[in-house]
Amino acid sequence: MKPYFQKHLQSIIEKYISWVTAHTHIVIIAVALITLLFATQYKNLHIYIDPDQSLPGSHPNIILGKKIHKIFGGKYSVIIGIEVKNGDIYNPITLTKIQRITKAVQNIPGVLPSNVLSLSSANVKAIQGTPDGMNVTRLMPEIPSTHQEIDALKKRMADNPEYQDLLVSKDGKMAAIISDYASMEQRGAFSRIYLRLQSLRQAEEDGNTVIRLAGIPVTAYWLEQYSLRMVYVFPLAFLMIGLWLFAAFRTIQGVIIPILTATVSVAWSLGMIGLLHIYLDPYNLVTPILVLAVAAGHSVQILKRYYEEYNRLRDNRMAVIESTSRVGVAMLTAGFVAAVGFASLVTFETPSIRHFGMLTAFGILSAMILEMTFIPALRTLFKPPTEEQMNNEKRQAMFDAFILKMIGWLQRPGEIII
Repeated sequence: MKPYFQKHLQSIIEKYISWVTAHTHIVIIAVALITLLFATQYKNLHIYIDPDQSLPGSHPNIILGKKIHKIFGGKYSVIIGIEVKNGDIYNPITLTKIQRITKAVQNIPGVLPSNVLSLSSANVKAIQGTPDGMNVTRLMPEIPSTHQEIDALKKRMADNPEYQDLLVSKDGKMAAIISDYASMEQRGAFSRIYLRLQSLRQAEEDGNTVIRLAGIPVTAYWLEQYSLRMVYVFPLAFLMIGLWLFAAFRTIQGVIIPILTATVSVAWSLGMIGLLHIYLDPYNLVTPILVLAVAAGHSVQILKRYYEEYNRLRDNRMAVIESTSRVGVAMLTAGFVAAVGFASLVTFETPSIRHFGMLTAFGILSAMILEMTFIPALRTLFKPPTEEQMNNEKRQAMFDAFILKMIGWLQRPGEIII
């Protein structure tokens, strides 16, 4: 940035911050109202995992999935694997389990009954050639109870090899129940499906039977569960940032100002997510933590300069004006660069990545706006730091000695740094 332009921009910022510090109550009320408006949109915040949002709309898998859904009605498949530890699945106990689970799955809301496939499904047929043509019967019309009936079932399976490794594994130790579900646009649909399947699993598993679940609804359920952990991760990040700020400044103001900046920035970002009716997913759920870290970092830069300017001027309002105007140019430049970098993600075809980039860019811009409005106004109303607080802030932190030594080493003349 050319010196003339930088000096001119710094002069504009200085005049602007002078106005802000002279109208503190107006600025604070305006920011509070905006925050409240965003808060009204929190009711629209929902976690929903949409597999179609994780790939570009032009991806072959998405196109094929939509085509299959249009023709056959189903879209999301679940495979229930029933494995026996001893023997094989061709025994009355295991085959009865398959029958019970199949009937229960057909009653799950959203399932397509005609697309439920297993040994006991009515639409799974055994086809056998005869002199007059062919004979079509159910693959397993009833649970076999004798060795002869079990042998007959095995023969029907052998005569219909298309079911091999589809409904029963080659070694006969595992059977599969395949179910298909319609589109899951309703919030919580994946969870409802998984919980029903999980209850079936718990009811039918025993010492010799292991039941496994696989498929997009199962994966989506666990993604939702892991995403919900953000409720605990965010406060932990909040606490860690606060502890580091206290270690760096050793003053209450040194903790409150950056944390408040970050908190309001996150509040605006969440409000924007709700306003745009964008579902929270594993991508944009990290946005609050990212905005929290960036906003706190920018706030620290100006706060550090504020302590230096107050130590020099001994005038609270002038220290706010000087620190913000002098650091403001660099902060705005860094903030805009970061925001533009994240905003560039809107060029991706993947909807989830587009939403992540757009919302993160908005969060960073929110932090910049607050640093140039709300924070200078609030700091003007705060009592200036006492001598004890100034001395605490000047005291070296745990990494200061290491950083100073590194700086001294880097500044040694005649040495080449690779």
